[in-house]
This record gives sequence, C-alpha cells and structure tokens, in this order.
Amino acid sequence: MLDLQRTYVQDRILAALHEHDQVVVAAANGVGKSYIAAAGGVAALHCNPDTIVNVTAGTSGTLKTNIWKPARSLYRGSILPELFGGRTMDGDREIRTGLDDEWFFECVSPRYPDDLEGPHNDHVIYIIEEADKPGVTDEHIDSVRSTATDADDRILVIANPPDGSGNVVSKLIQNDQWHHLQFPTWDCHNVRVERGLEEGNEIGGLATAYKLKQDWREYHDEPWPGLEQAIEWSDPWLGADLADRSAVLPDDRSELPNDAFREDLHSLWYRRRCGIVPPGGASVLRPIEPGDVRAAYDRQPGQVRETPQAVGIDVARTTDNTVMLGVHDLELRVHYAEQGDNHEEQKPDVVGGTDTTPGLAEWPAPDVAVDKGYAPGFHDYVNDRCPNVVGFQNGTKPVAGTRWYDKWAEALHHLGEFLEAGGSIASQQLRKEALAAARVVQYEERTLDSRGKNGAEVYQATSKDAIKDELGHSPDYLDAALMAVWRDRADPDDQDDRSKILTF
Repeated sequence: MLDLQRTYVQDRILAALHEHDQVVVAAANGVGKSYIAAAGGVAALHCNPDTIVNVTAGTSGTLKTNIWKPARSLYRGSILPELFGGRTMDGDREIRTGLDDEWFFECVSPRYPDDLEGPHNDHVIYIIEEADKPGVTDEHIDSVRSTATDADDRILVIANPPDGSGNVVSKLIQNDQWHHLQFPTWDCHNVRVERGLEEGNEIGGLATAYKLKQDWREYHDEPWPGLEQAIEWSDPWLGADLADRSAVLPDDRSELPNDAFREDLHSLWYRRRCGIVPPGGASVLRPIEPGDVRAAYDRQPGQVRETPQAVGIDVARTTDNTVMLGVHDLELRVHYAEQGDNHEEQKPDVVGGTDTTPGLAEWPAPDVAVDKGYAPGFHDYVNDRCPNVVGFQNGTKPVAGTRWYDKWAEALHHLGEFLEAGGSIASQQLRKEALAAARVVQYEERTLDSRGKNGAEVYQATSKDAIKDELGHSPDYLDAALMAVWRDRADPDDQDDRSKILTF
C-alpha cells in the first residue's frame, strides 16, 4: 500500500523488529535505515490494533527531515487515509488514523527525558533516530523503556556507530537484552546491484559505489584500490552471518573472520562506510597535517607575485603580537610583526607602511581580513582607509554555514588545503605555530538545526586554547595566516553559492 521497494537491509530491520522487542541498528550512511523506520512506523500503525507509534531523535531537525517528512509523504501517497479516515497534522508532526483518539503516529521532541514517557495502548512502538547524537542519553532510553509494558511493544534504536564505548549506543550494542544489527554501506541495495549480488535498478537516496570511491579519496592519502579490495580491507566481518556482525569490535581481533581487515583507515570511513566503531589505530580528521607543514617550510614555490592578493591581520592583546601576513600565490609572507597592544602606533604602520616594510595602501587593493574580536577599532581604522576589508572573528558564522561550525573551523580547512596543494611557509615562527595546530586540532561532527533548510551536520574544530596550551602563548602568526588564506579562498559576499561548492 505504501508503494515502497524494500531492500536487503530494510527487510532485515523489519524482520528484527517483528521478532524482537528491543532492536538497536548501528549502520553506515546511505543504507536506508532511517527511511525504513519511517515506513515501518506507518505500516505498523495500520497493521496492529490499538497502536501508538512514537518517534524521537537526537535533534528536532533530524526528526523532521529523516522521519516525519518521509512518513508523511508515504502516508499521503497511499490509500491509507481513504481507508481509515486518517489525516496528517503538520503542526504536531502526527498521523491520526481516524480509528481512535489513542491510535496514532507522533514525532516527539522532548525537552526532558521524562517527556518521552508517553501514553500506553495495546501496542506501543518507539523509534529513536540518530541515537548516537548527544541529544540522546541513558535517561532518554530508560524513559522510552518505561513506556513499553509487554511483549507486544517494540523499541527500535537507529544510529551510526558512535566514536567510542562511552556512548549510549555502544552500551545497547553490548547489552544482551537488545537485539543488534550492523550494516556497512556495501550492504546497500545500489552497491549490491553493482557487485552482482542482486538484480534491479538503482534506488535514489541510497549510497552508491561511486560514493564509496569518492569518500575513500577524501579520507585517505592513497589511491582507490577498487571496490572489492576496499571492502576486504574495511569489513572486519566479511563472510560472517548477519547475526554474528557487530558495530563494536572484539578486544581479541583473532575472533574476526577477516584477516585482511585494516585498523589504520580513517575514523570517519569506519563510522560512515564500514558501520563500526573506529578501532584504536584509526586516523582522525585533521584540518592540517604535520607532514604538510614540514614540507611547506622554506619550500621554493617558484615565481610568485610580489604583492599579496590577500592579507590577514591579527591584532595583539597585551604581550601578544600584531601580525600582518600576505598570500602571494602559493607563498605565505610575514609583512609586519610588532609585540604589544600599542594599536595607535600599529594601525598607521599596517596601512601606510614603515621604513622596512610596505603597508596596505602601497599595494594594489588586496582582499583584507582584520581581527575584529578584541579591538574592533583596529578593523574600523583599516576599513576607513583601504578597500576590500572584512572583519574576522573565530566564533562567528562561516561562509559555508552548512559545512563548518564557525570561521575558525572553516579557516583551518582552507589553510590545510593551501599547504597540501604546495603552499610555502618562509617564517620559522609560523611553522612552529602551524605544527602545534597540526598536532592538537581535530574535527568532530555536530548537528545544528539552525543551519540550512533542514539543519546540517557541520564540522567543529578543537578550540584555539589547545594550541595556546601547546605553545605557551597565543598563535598570532597562525591566526594571521588563517585570516589571509580564508580571505583568499572564501568569499564573504557569496555565502550561499560558496556553501554549495566547498568540499572536504
């Protein structure tokens, strides 16, 4: 009745929900787990007497996008409303069957865990989407479990594999009271068709072999080895029965059936494509690689322009340094560095120049980013005297708002790409500070409901305080370099379009 082409993965999730009262699915991206949760909720609502289907998620945006929208679309496109006199209630994200006031499908965005302790009925089905997100805790799971009263009730927890063992999903996976399913991306219908394991056409919205290849190149500094070789290196459970697979690897790796499994791949590859908790040897997502910094120091980039196309100015606090640094094609040059916060002397120096270095006014209108966080008057002074000036604050919204958490994360990405592409560093102090950043700064994922039409998964970088702790002082040269490269590569006046084309 829902006109849904079910897949290998989706059939197994539905079968598990039919047979077990508590099911946790930890699976890779793009296998269709969220869609079948929405479809299964609508189907179960109409196939069981006196049923309540409650759905919640780690964030409200996820709940709306991943569950409510497909559930509403499937329901409205079917004959179910006509058969049962039901309707959708968009304001409450609810499907009313028309059979009884306590026979409904509802999306719940709780403020407190106790809010999940909903009404009881003959059949209660609870679906928790993206349970690996921080918005879902042990208390939320306990509240959901208190709503289930007998063997006819069901709880389905859907998640990507978490980062580590402390997450609530890891605890459920290792709890014998929960039936556990694990799927990698290569169990997705489209990839199985390409591998010759199934027949049929590609299903839109599900991952493809092309996406696997694209992600491999994005995460790893090695060529794509081909689909079957990538699977052999990536799937610890290759050849095992579905019931024996787990998103959490055993401490004794000799228990794994695949001797070719590698533990040095990228942590996001393990979570997003392998569908497992990353092993201890997994590499992490860093905006700047130490090897790129070392290679960039004193590298000879060839002929470059004499005047900078972009400039970054970091403004000193007390004993820190005010630093002006320029991007000259593939070379980063320090043009001005003065210790202390004597801004009244420093402002005319960076604009008009000194006896030893030219100022902004002597160059043919480069793009300029000025630190606006500590002393906004410095920015205003430069902006009044030079063209193409923008302010820069680390914690403010980035150009690519659906990709990065803030300008700090965005600028780190651009500097990392600049160095990887053969950028040159001539300053020993900048090398020192960039190396410190490469050692301590990592990206982590964060869900923001406020970004984009349906929210966004963005990358947040380790705080600058970690670099300060590593160095013992503020990374002023690094800050100026970040602003200069960001100004060169991210156009603040073209935010929407740039958000679409910037890639990792």
